[in-house]
Amino acid sequence: MVYILLQHTIKLIRRSQMSRANGCKPVPSYPHKDPIFGLDLFFEGFKLLKTGGFLNRVQERYAFVNGGVHTYSQLLLGERCIQTIEPLNIQAILATKFKDFSLPRRRKNAFQGMFGHGIFTTDGKEWEESRALLRPSFSRSLVGDLKTFESHISKMIARIPRDGSTVDLQELFFMLTLDSGKLLFPTLKALAD
Repeated sequence: MVYILLQHTIKLIRRSQMSRANGCKPVPSYPHKDPIFGLDLFFEGFKLLKTGGFLNRVQERYAFVNGGVHTYSQLLLGERCIQTIEPLNIQAILATKFKDFSLPRRRKNAFQGMFGHGIFTTDGKEWEESRALLRPSFSRSLVGDLKTFESHISKMIARIPRDGSTVDLQELFFMLTLDSGKLLFPTLKALAD
């Protein structure tokens, strides 16, 4: 219990220092029915994932908190998380100040099995290297040319079983990456074929 309390205190101090250093305003909190663990949003989200409407509900929360904000905090299984759709915040996290941020252990553990060791599961120098490798894939000319990728996406979808059996999505996404890579890097074409 002392260890958990100490970790929580250290996290609060670090957030406070970072807020002061960057001139951040206080982040409004979502008004939870369960103010300790945030189980109200957890169960609501779980239900909406099954029935649909999850993303719409996430958007509604931004309008609900303080009459409409771009950034607020909420509880996720007892841990305070900051949610943002503010373009300047996202730019800071992903580009201008990404060295000041790191992925939470929970996210790394959740995505590791599906995405492996790469851009979605790494921080710091490893993340920079993964991002540099992927950067050519997101040039305007390639992203806008959906016809180019249509055959590769169709091949991937065709490999997903229709009978409800288990499928390894990581393997399918890896093959899609290789297929798409052939378009970007001609030397990859020889390796992938």
